[in-house]
Amino acid sequence: MRTLIFLLIFSSIGCVNDPEQNLRRELKHAETVTELGLAINPVHDGIIEFPDPIFQKPMSKLPAEIGRFINVEKLWLTGNHLDMLPSEFGNLKKLRELDLSFNRFVEFPASIYSLVELEALSLSANQITGLPSEISQLTKLKELRLSGNRISELPVEIGALQDLESLSLSRNRLTVLPAEVGRLSRLTMLWLDKNLLGDLPREIENLTALHGLYLSENQLTALPTEIGNLRNLTTLELDFNNLKTLPGEMGNLVHLEKLILSGNQLHDLPPEFSNLGSLEELRLTNNSFTRIPTAVSRMPRLKTLYLETNPIAEVSPEISELKSIEYLYLNATHITELPPEILKCRHLRILDLSRTPITHLPQGFRDHENLESIFWVESKLTLQQKTEMKKDFPRIEFVFD
Repeated sequence: MRTLIFLLIFSSIGCVNDPEQNLRRELKHAETVTELGLAINPVHDGIIEFPDPIFQKPMSKLPAEIGRFINVEKLWLTGNHLDMLPSEFGNLKKLRELDLSFNRFVEFPASIYSLVELEALSLSANQITGLPSEISQLTKLKELRLSGNRISELPVEIGALQDLESLSLSRNRLTVLPAEVGRLSRLTMLWLDKNLLGDLPREIENLTALHGLYLSENQLTALPTEIGNLRNLTTLELDFNNLKTLPGEMGNLVHLEKLILSGNQLHDLPPEFSNLGSLEELRLTNNSFTRIPTAVSRMPRLKTLYLETNPIAEVSPEISELKSIEYLYLNATHITELPPEILKCRHLRILDLSRTPITHLPQGFRDHENLESIFWVESKLTLQQKTEMKKDFPRIEFVFD
């Protein structure tokens, strides 16, 4: 068995490879090929840049002869100009991995329905507006990438893909999720960022295998209490929604390591958040906090805390409880001074005080063994104060500009 990879780019002598000629030339070996690449600069899901057509010759039509590669298991057709597949494509019964991302499909290709051995399918960065009910036939799918399309709704048949482990629907036009999504009990990664979702179905509680849930840049105004059942979550991204409060049940997410809540309308965190003992990174940027939430000081493993662009007026002595904090971002707040208790944050390495009214530091910073840098861009300090600051704290690198 052989692997054929045709990268459709200019060769060193300036001659463009013709994909159809390449394909037909290899027909005599068709039945021995298990991996076939006819991609233009193979790209991965999440990369938004399209291939540069000036230096490449994409295919606009896939020849019917593709159907003779009956033993192919992996096929890459990334970055062409395909908008349909020939019916002969359905002959590729052994296909397990298919990449059709960065093409011009406006409909889900019907010839894919019969490829029942498919385990990984990517149709990202096309112009597909919806999924057919026949997608339920692809019951062996473990990975489905559909980001960067125009999908406005999912069929209830999506629930039939019960082997699915990774589902990417970023950058679409989804306004709701069907309750049947809750049947995807083996799902470990779910990308739903940059859609139009206003809420989540309660059935999301059944996705107990989830490790990563990405919901940034939607229109969520509230979260269901059932989200607290996702106890295997390690990453939860909810930035740039319309959340004003969060359910206390989120305190059950005891394995959560990264929580992104920037760009909402939050003014406090539930006290149950003090149970997030595994949390290492918390982003609260650009919300409505007037003080650092009490629950934050109860997070023993917190290393990175973003609080910038909030109307926070002071740092409470409870900051001393952040024994693991290394990166603390207080820029663009209303804080006028730092309490001496901050000196107990012995692991602090980076401190950002940019665009704050703060004009002096606790003298104990002079002997802080780990503090490396203080960012103080657009400060209220005079030139003389900046000079004296560098002299008084020689171990610290100051960034004023």
